[in-house]
Order: sequence, then C-alpha cells, then structure tokens
Amino acid sequence: GGSDGVVWRDVNILQLTDVHSWLSGHQHEKGMGADYADVMSFYQHLKGMADGEGKDLWFFNSGDIVEGTGLSDATKTPGELIMPIISTMPFDAVTCGNHELYHNETIANLQGGFIASWGGRYLTGNIADASTGQLLGSPYTVLTGKHGKRLLVLGFLYNMMEHCGAVTVSMLQDVVKETWFKTAVAVQGNTTHAIVLLTHMDVKDPLTEVLRTAVRSLQPHTPIVFLTGHTHYRGYHEPDPRAVSMESGKYLDTVGLLQFDLPYEDLLPVAFNHTFITPNLDTFMAITQTSPKTFDTLEAKAMKASIAEVRSKLNLDSVVGCAPQSYAYDAPLGAPDSLWSLFLTKVLPQQLFAPNTGRQIFVGHTGIWRYSLFAGKVTLDDTFIVSHTLSP
Repeated sequence: GGSDGVVWRDVNILQLTDVHSWLSGHQHEKGMGADYADVMSFYQHLKGMADGEGKDLWFFNSGDIVEGTGLSDATKTPGELIMPIISTMPFDAVTCGNHELYHNETIANLQGGFIASWGGRYLTGNIADASTGQLLGSPYTVLTGKHGKRLLVLGFLYNMMEHCGAVTVSMLQDVVKETWFKTAVAVQGNTTHAIVLLTHMDVKDPLTEVLRTAVRSLQPHTPIVFLTGHTHYRGYHEPDPRAVSMESGKYLDTVGLLQFDLPYEDLLPVAFNHTFITPNLDTFMAITQTSPKTFDTLEAKAMKASIAEVRSKLNLDSVVGCAPQSYAYDAPLGAPDSLWSLFLTKVLPQQLFAPNTGRQIFVGHTGIWRYSLFAGKVTLDDTFIVSHTLSP
C-alpha cells in the first residue's frame, strides 16, 4: 500500500526532537522552508493515508522544545508564548529535555497548563517536582491505535545534574529498579505489541543500554524502540535484533519516520525501516500527494496564524543589520566564512576591546554560537538564533 515511497507497516512512527523553538523553520536555507504547522499538515495527511491502509501511525516528541530562537528567548521566560502553540501539535506522547529544566519559571510554565494539556501523555519517568516529590508528568502511557496496535510508552531524561531547584532528576540506574517501572514493563508490556522509550539522550547513550537491559530482563522478545535526541544529529542504531534507536536531528531540520512489521514468531528479528525527511513543502506534498491548494489543514492554518502573531508581538522580523556574506558557526577557524574568525578578529577588537588598553580579557566557550549567520538582512530573531549568550 501507500504511495510515492511510503509503504505502511504494522507499526509506523513519526519523530520530532530538539526543535528548540524553531517553529518558523529555516527561512534562510534552500530546501528547508517548512515550518511547525507544515509538519502538522504533513502528519495529518500521512495519518489519513495510514488509516486508508488500515495501519496505525503515531507521532512523538523527544524534548528540548524551548531555547533556540527569538520565539522562545525574546520573552521573560523561555518559551512562555509558544507552549500553547506546541500543545496543539497532535503528538501521541512527549518527553522533557534538559532545556526545559534550567529555570524555575520554565517549570512553572510547564505546570501552568502545558503538561496537563497532554492528558497523561507527558512522560517524565525520572523527573520530579522538588517540592512535592511527585513526577513532573506521568511515568508511562499505553496507546491503542485505531487499527488495534498497542504501544507501552515511557519517557526519560539522561542523568542531568545541572537543573534548576524546582525539580529533581533520578539516576536511571536506580529508576529501573523501582516497582512502578518493573510493573509497567512486566504487566502492561504483556498487552502491547512494542515498547517505546522516549529518551532525551544520544542514540547510543550508555543509558539506553541500562534501559534496554532492564526491559529485556522482563520482556525478552517484545520489540523495543528508542526515540532519542539531545545530541543534535541524525542517528540510527540497532542494539539487538528486535530493538532500534533513532535520533531525528535538531532545530526542525528532520522528521524521522520509523516503520516495522511485527514478526510471526518471538525469536525472529525485526526488520526496521527508517527514513530521515528534510522538512520542505515540495517533499511533504510529494509524499502525501497533495498540492499547494490542498496541503494546509485547518489546524495548521490556525497554527501558522498563532506563530505569526507571536513573531509580530515580539518584533522578531524587525531588521537590525545586514551581513555582507554568510558566516558558518561550524566552519574551521581561519576559514573565510568562519563565524568564530569574524568574532575574534573583528567583533571583539572593535567592540569589547575598544579602546584597547592591553588589559581586557574575554572568556567564552564553544557553545556561544548556536547557528550560522546568513548573508543579507539580519533580523532580531537571527540575533537570538546565532547566539543566545550574546543576544540583546
């Protein structure tokens, strides 16, 4: 079944991770023009196609929704104006990233309606409210698809130490020994076709092995799916013949599609298929067999209007300067398009060290630059995107 390359399997999963408030997508880069609302339309059309074939499609988010663009960072608390927009995305479950945990105020915003909006599907198995000791979200959920496939879904963050005081983060080595975890995997796991772990950690993080080993001790044969993140690249790994780990990029540069059929016997390997899709409208329309007239769904149009409203309110498209050429944040030092070279040879001497007394010191770190600066008009939003540390 399916069309233009989409062959529907028993289990079909779409993943976003580490979007870091890039709801407007990559406006400066060719081939990456789609925004968050376009991803919503894409998902809704795919869901309709899967339904037509009698197959279940799920949509998951592996965390780090805030901090990265002006949409999040031009407000008093990171993400306060976009959390209501993100909560309209039809994710089946969401987990929490480290960037949600740096400010007590961000936690207050999460607890002020965002977590509740997911109806028990905001999964934080090792993050608790420091004042109550209760988990920030829910420990796990069981999803039953329209076409009968069932998933046990758990959500975890790596063993984060440097979080704010409003939360506590438990070590996963301890969490897997807790009764709730063992019961969920042993009991709920018996009634589900696969176990999905939304884990905000690298695709091959040793902690995925801690989790996989713990799950395998209770469910030796059930397919295990890790939907990972945090390290901002496209990653894929099959740690055992019936387990898979997928990490779908960063900053809305990737939509990950993972699909597999359930084998007839417990001991057969699972044939996992994965596709990393770069979000642009032509690709989305080709895959979903839609046109510019039919692609935008009603919900997506409403989301586009909400994003535009926030951009306008925060004045993010106001022009603050002009770049004569593009400067890449990951270009080697000394390269003609190196953002670091521009900073060290031009910006620092002319701005921070002027007049130069020979006694100034600048201390920086490699995380100063979050993204590249592109030739042409530079907007207020661009200043936040390029560097949070140095933005106004």
